[in-house]
Amino acid sequence: MLRRGILCLTVSLTPFLLTSRVAHAETNRDPNSWETAYAIVGVDAESPEVCAKISPFAVDGAGFAAFGKQTWYVQSRCYYDIAVQTGNARLCTHVRSAHPLSSQVPS
Repeated sequence: MLRRGILCLTVSLTPFLLTSRVAHAETNRDPNSWETAYAIVGVDAESPEVCAKISPFAVDGAGFAAFGKQTWYVQSRCYYDIAVQTGNARLCTHVRSAHPLSSQVPS
């Protein structure tokens, strides 16, 4: 299972390192109730199409989690969880970091 968890790490680090700073009109925000529901249904149904319905700016988190895992993009987490469950590395192209020092902008 750990091997599958590492699946997205290699694929998702490259865009993180290559992303440039770009101003964007929309900013990160809390997920609404629909987006939270889409994330649950998407993972349960192993359906990336449902993950696509979540805003790329919706950020959630757990303040007392381990360092580096306190916040995440809800859409990215949905894709990541499905990638881990199914072993589909192609979904990792949709996974991005929500690190507070990151300057990534959704594509």
